[in-house]
Amino acid sequence: MNECRISKYNDKFRINGIYTKDEWTGIDDIGKKYDNIIFTYDEYHKVESSYLNVIKNVFNTVEAKYLQIQGLEDYKHVCKYIDKQIVELNDIINISQDCLREKYWCRLESDKMFIHFGYDFYLYIGSDLTYNKMKKIVFDQGLYIEKRKSPYKVNENF
Repeated sequence: MNECRISKYNDKFRINGIYTKDEWTGIDDIGKKYDNIIFTYDEYHKVESSYLNVIKNVFNTVEAKYLQIQGLEDYKHVCKYIDKQIVELNDIINISQDCLREKYWCRLESDKMFIHFGYDFYLYIGSDLTYNKMKKIVFDQGLYIEKRKSPYKVNENF
């Protein structure tokens, strides 16, 4: 499986692998100032939608039928799903949005692909898509991609 890390972070602001620009990293940053501009819900929603579109496009391109919830962590008791539950695309998008919004955390996995949610709005996706195909899907949404293995892998089969 080919793995990559997807983010909103432009590589031109990385020095020796460290991101140097002061940017928002989650939904809780709405209302704070970055580069003297107040970060708004509209800007958050635009970026979040790009992430969700990447997930949807990869899911459809690899012709996955479902993913399974793994390692669910729901400390706020807000998740309507359960660990090991099989979910289809509409639920995958809802779960992904909730994980991006830090309501709870889980991995979504199948033999076709995986989706792992990282800190600071990083997203890890593994699939049999080539890096160039993933790059096109990601760039079409205005996001950035790096060849990176997920640090959240538990099972080497994913």
